[in-house]
Amino acid sequence: MITGVISLASSLWNFAALPDFPENTRAFYLTKDEAEFARTRLLEYGYAPLGKSSWNRTKIFRIMKQWQFWVLPIGYFFVQSSLPSQQPVFNLWLKAEGYSVSQVNVLPTIAPGIGVFAQIAAGMLSDSPLLQGRRWEAIAFLQAGTFFSAVVLAVWNVSHNLKFAAYCLTYMSAGVPGLYYAWFPELIPHDHEMRGFMVAFSNIASYINQIWWSDAVWRTVESPRFHSGFIGASVAGVALVLTTLLMHFLETRDRQHEEHKQMDEEQVVVKG
Repeated sequence: MITGVISLASSLWNFAALPDFPENTRAFYLTKDEAEFARTRLLEYGYAPLGKSSWNRTKIFRIMKQWQFWVLPIGYFFVQSSLPSQQPVFNLWLKAEGYSVSQVNVLPTIAPGIGVFAQIAAGMLSDSPLLQGRRWEAIAFLQAGTFFSAVVLAVWNVSHNLKFAAYCLTYMSAGVPGLYYAWFPELIPHDHEMRGFMVAFSNIASYINQIWWSDAVWRTVESPRFHSGFIGASVAGVALVLTTLLMHFLETRDRQHEEHKQMDEEQVVVKG
């Protein structure tokens, strides 16, 4: 009931407050000049505006011909699978170790607390002059903490303190989805509608696959060790980093192709 009240209030506020797109925004807190500035800035950054490639009978087939359609949903499956959140692993381990009820309820909040801090730090680092918007490096930074914890807990036969530290770091990669989706506009600047479609498609495809992943890998009978689960999270973490490297390579290739295309068009104009 409490969750429902919070969700209802949040949904009503989001319905009124979310600004929508710069091309069709009716947000009460944005002036016409601010909306126009947003539209101009998107064009300056090379993003196709809303409606430039509208939906028709062949659009879905044009989307399927592009690498983003196949790579991005698989990458987001690895994002979710690498985070050991399918079971309350920290709570169950504390309970098995004989911790008090209050400790079982309170101590696991350390993990998401570290995750929130890491997410903010990685987001700021990703947009800083150091990384200059390179998302894959920030994703790898977040993934490193969770990968370390998953490997330690898969080994299991380690000291109590190391195991406790590993549980605290399990949510280091909880901030990866934000960085991953923030990368989409940079990977698909040429098609506004495709960007929205890929966000929804990646999300739906990953959650559908989490149904079998949770049952096959995070089996309750393995509590509190969850040996298969932590091995699966480790493998998914490595697969995610490799996928982000592939995405970075394809992004660089597309950018170079677009730059060469623009240079060729400028040379044609000059010759003309």
